[in-house]
Amino acid sequence: MTPLAHVENAAPLWAGLVFAVGQDLRSRRIENGLNAALVVAGLAMWAAGGGWRGLLLSGAGLAACTVLGVLSFSRGWLGAGDTKLLAAVGAWVGLPLVPMLVLSTAVAGGVVSLGTLALAGKAAAQRGEILARPRAAQVPYAIAIAAGAAATAIMGGT
Repeated sequence: MTPLAHVENAAPLWAGLVFAVGQDLRSRRIENGLNAALVVAGLAMWAAGGGWRGLLLSGAGLAACTVLGVLSFSRGWLGAGDTKLLAAVGAWVGLPLVPMLVLSTAVAGGVVSLGTLALAGKAAAQRGEILARPRAAQVPYAIAIAAGAAATAIMGGT
């Protein structure tokens, strides 16, 4: 059973994700300290609920999401803060739910990216410009990661 199964256990994750989304919307950055605190809290929650086995599952979720995040970062798909936030959420969901987390985050990321691009195009059109470089529209991907975590909690957090 993951810490996501009990809302009160996962309260630090949800609070951290709300804060991360706010930071990302404001500055397109996510603080390292927040990501580190989420990692430590996720590992601790798993260890408290499952002992060494729980700690290993959480650490494996952290590692898997770190690898996937670094690969995405190397391709320019995620920012560094987003990569670390995804890894931190991996520590909370644990290895068994990483595929669900990644898939639901990717779906949410597509929606957020399309919305961001549409807003950037609309703003450019209002200024009489053409959005020639769509990648210039930075995506607040913390929204997608938070949505992916929520979907994972709802669908598989038992």
